[in-house]
Amino acid sequence: MSGISDLDKYTSIDERHPKLTKWFDPGFEEPQKKGAYTYKKQDSKKNKILSKSLSIWPFAGYGRSKNRNPDEIWWSNLIQKFINNKIHIYHFGYINEPILSNDKYYYHNFTKLSFFEQIKLSLGTKLTLGTDSGSLWVLSAYSHPTITLLTNWYDNHKENLLATLPINKNGKYIFKNNGFKSLSVEEVYNECINNGVSSENIIDKFILF
Repeated sequence: MSGISDLDKYTSIDERHPKLTKWFDPGFEEPQKKGAYTYKKQDSKKNKILSKSLSIWPFAGYGRSKNRNPDEIWWSNLIQKFINNKIHIYHFGYINEPILSNDKYYYHNFTKLSFFEQIKLSLGTKLTLGTDSGSLWVLSAYSHPTITLLTNWYDNHKENLLATLPINKNGKYIFKNNGFKSLSVEEVYNECINNGVSSENIIDKFILF
């Protein structure tokens, strides 16, 4: 639409590959002692579990883009697969998104937090799974490991099928043409495991409780 066919001619490397610098600590914050700047910062024990877990941003466009992401049933089935294998899932997104599991131990819903707080927590996880949403673009700009579920969801998108894929040196994607009917829970689960998401152990249980 812009008439530009080659970004290399008009933009620098930095402009083509956005990068953000963290001025905050990702993950959960632990209350610090008064005058804590004289002591070593106390980290939250919950971050040890967060660092091996999966964060998800399941619904793009505030959940209004029906063909842009897998449906609620698909996400619930995926989450149950992780729960069955003792893997913690952290759900982020818009405040009115549906609860995707009744499990109170492995499923953690944080959609009521502010966007900034959600990004901080998501950056503390081992891997983030989502769609071609603004959230994944922000996480990608921090070079956070991501897997993007991608499809050509808008009208007449017949060429350059990866145009909406967030730019991320640590990002991977699964592309399905014309929707997610052929996307299996098993395929996505295995990809997440292959990228470092892991189950809790006995020590982790003592951390949470």
